[in-house]
Amino acid sequence: MILVIEDNEPDIMMLEMALAHAGETARIQSITDGAAALVFAAKPVDNPPILILLDINLHKTDGFSVLEQLRRNEGLNSVPVVVWSSTQPPGDLESVMALGANDFWLKPSTLEEWRSLGKRISALLKLGEGPVPQQPG
Repeated sequence: MILVIEDNEPDIMMLEMALAHAGETARIQSITDGAAALVFAAKPVDNPPILILLDINLHKTDGFSVLEQLRRNEGLNSVPVVVWSSTQPPGDLESVMALGANDFWLKPSTLEEWRSLGKRISALLKLGEGPVPQQPG
């Protein structure tokens, strides 16, 4: 299961379509606000996701706080977390990496970029426990 912590429903739908287009069969679970994400991140987890995509700009709390809580949770602290955002303000990359994110990706803005993202995530999941690949520059 891929956990998507994202408050923009169209982004979740585009991600689902991109993964389906890439032939990925992993189920997506979504949490659509920061407060609910904090509650999830604080609970014991028996079956952790294989990947977490975390929006940095969430309603009710920010992704930085969620990331901190994810990394405190023993059941989630080894799950790869990719922070994604439609913008990259100065300092955000360094901040999320210092908090334990595996990478920072800019959200796609075109259909082709969404398809590329779906392929990249599918390839990542096939790597199993390998490192999260860097987003092409």
